[in-house]
Amino acid sequence: MSKKYEVGQRVRITALTAHAYRHFSVGMTGTVTGYGDSLCVEFDNWTHGHSGETDVGEGQWYIDKSEGITLAKVRKPRPRKAGGRCDQVLGFLLAGKSLTQGEAIVLGFGTRLAATVHTLKGRGHTIITTMKEDSFGHPYAEYSLVKRSASGKRK
Repeated sequence: MSKKYEVGQRVRITALTAHAYRHFSVGMTGTVTGYGDSLCVEFDNWTHGHSGETDVGEGQWYIDKSEGITLAKVRKPRPRKAGGRCDQVLGFLLAGKSLTQGEAIVLGFGTRLAATVHTLKGRGHTIITTMKEDSFGHPYAEYSLVKRSASGKRK
């Protein structure tokens, strides 16, 4: 295996052959611990067999090309920039207003409102989608935020 990874670097399994599925799964992450004829990776929370028991620290494996495992470097997540599109849309919805894609374009929130709403939902906000029809019968979505009271209950 080529030395495109450095000792201490985090890696993730991105693809496997049928043979490698016995011990590994796509998405497993680990740390490169060394080189030899193959790459040595210690996987996080490695489980062996089908017992489901986690053996932290016992997941060190030597991986070469014959294993059928494809690795990729784990990238650090980019920090969220304050005042971005999600924050703008959230501020609008927190003001108690509803928002459609057409309104979002006019207000300068961009053309991918559904993707922004999906991201906000992933961050834990409760956003309701109401499907409506325009005067020509074309469907569109209207988004509104469910506010929480001081006690944490939904209003």
